Amino acid sequence: MTTFTWDAGDGTSTGDWTTPANWDQDSSYPQAGDTAIFPSGKHKCYVNAASTCANVQVQGDAADTVLELQNNLTVTSSFKVETGKVKLASHNLTATNNVEVWGGGTLDCETGTVVCSSLFAHPNLGGANPGNATITGTSYNVTCSALYNGGAAADRKGILHLPDNGGSFLVSGGSGFYTGGNF
Repeated sequence: MTTFTWDAGDGTSTGDWTTPANWDQDSSYPQAGDTAIFPSGKHKCYVNAASTCANVQVQGDAADTVLELQNNLTVTSSFKVETGKVKLASHNLTATNNVEVWGGGTLDCETGTVVCSSLFAHPNLGGANPGNATITGTSYNVTCSALYNGGAAADRKGILHLPDNGGSFLVSGGSGFYTGGNF
């Protein structure tokens, strides 16, 4: 139950998830039960081997890809993209509980798959100038039991974007859609 903060080793290059020197602990990397935090101003992390941890929190720079899957990632509690971009490529992100995409955050599924209990989009939580919570991809699959869009339609602070270019979005086995904003 350790919290690891990504520091990219010397901070000048991208690095692999499984390299202990890329984390503030310098002696290990996030594993089952641990939390991984990706602060802004750091270089990209590659999930280079199938990995499991309890929580992931991405706080990177909005325009930058902060976390890129080169293998599958399982998160047993919460996966949160506050700002920055997470790319799945052709890999799977499995979250036992929730996946949250905040304003300024992008979950780029590409041809990968997201499986989660609930997908929360919080476009209006992006600070003073919130952006859109965005899910992108070319042939992605997202499966969840509930989709919550917290965007504020009245003040037009944010919109959840779901692409219409060949992906599938399935909400099944749960409570369906909840929205305070626009899709």
